[in-house]
Amino acid sequence: MAEPFKNHFNHDYVLRLADRVQATFPHLNADPLRRLTDGTLLQLEMKGRASALADSLRQLLGGSGGELFQRVVQLAESDPPWSGFDIWPHTMVVEQDTTDDVDDALDAMQSLTERFTSEFAVRPWLRRYPDTVLARMHTLTTHPSEHVRRWVSEGTRPRLPWGLQVPAFIQDPTPLLPLLEALRDDPSEYVRRSVANHLNDIAKDHPHLTLQTCERWLTNATPERRRLVHHALRTLIKKGNAHALNLVGASTTSIHDASLSLSPTTLTLGQTLALQLDATATPTAPERWVIDVAIHFVKSNGQTSPKVFKGAVVDVQKPGPFRWTKNIPLRPVTTRRHYPGATRVDLMVNGQPVASATFHFVIPD
Repeated sequence: MAEPFKNHFNHDYVLRLADRVQATFPHLNADPLRRLTDGTLLQLEMKGRASALADSLRQLLGGSGGELFQRVVQLAESDPPWSGFDIWPHTMVVEQDTTDDVDDALDAMQSLTERFTSEFAVRPWLRRYPDTVLARMHTLTTHPSEHVRRWVSEGTRPRLPWGLQVPAFIQDPTPLLPLLEALRDDPSEYVRRSVANHLNDIAKDHPHLTLQTCERWLTNATPERRRLVHHALRTLIKKGNAHALNLVGASTTSIHDASLSLSPTTLTLGQTLALQLDATATPTAPERWVIDVAIHFVKSNGQTSPKVFKGAVVDVQKPGPFRWTKNIPLRPVTTRRHYPGATRVDLMVNGQPVASATFHFVIPD
């Protein structure tokens, strides 16, 4: 089994970070940072470790606001420059600051984003200074770096996973739409994927707004924009929303005698569930089928909660036997705790269940 992701921030990382602080700012004593490995740091989860490291960095570097932000950026860009999750504690220093230095904070986050996303760090600033942050984001929709352009979309998502929610934009996301309009045909799929995820966030609270936007975007749409729209509508499609299904050309389903088989029928975390759908297709004209898989995982109270896995989009051209297969690895994830028991699997076609089967989930002691 793969090593837990939280172990990125391990003993070796802390010592490397302390050494880098000492090399960049020779007048500082980084021993308090080194001593983190003697305490409770390694008992924390991923985000908790990053936050504890940010607290130590902030105290060690000293100052606040713009002065502190400059030191954080200098540390991240010291030779050799750091990137990826190594910089998450750096962005958290900016995230946790409570000064009014919003422009300096945005400058720092923009610099850090070219090495690691500041999508989480910008959230409290967006809540406190929405007009200032959105004004800066508008200027960055044409930035040369795809990482910065993605930050424009990802950092302003109303319901960003792992991120602080922004209630004002959950209630009214219309101020965000001009940003998405500017990025919808971005040359980077990395950016367009974020735009789709942003629209999917909006669909959870304002489905009609997402549907209206997607319908408008489909006019003279490129293939890339069509893929963006399809991804943006995935939550509504999984719910069987007729308008969403119609927009992706999947409004009709002529499927009969469907049966679902699972293998193995008893499995545990780390194993892969194999699915096979056998059915008869009876279209009188070509149809598009959006296939999804809903696994109803058992919760701590014995009830179940569905998790929908994306399957495939299949164009069915003529009547006849239909077979579709998929493998779903059941990996441990930090966002869900698994419990043993009979677990139902629903095979969904265009948002409607067409076949079901059950496997037994076993959790080792």
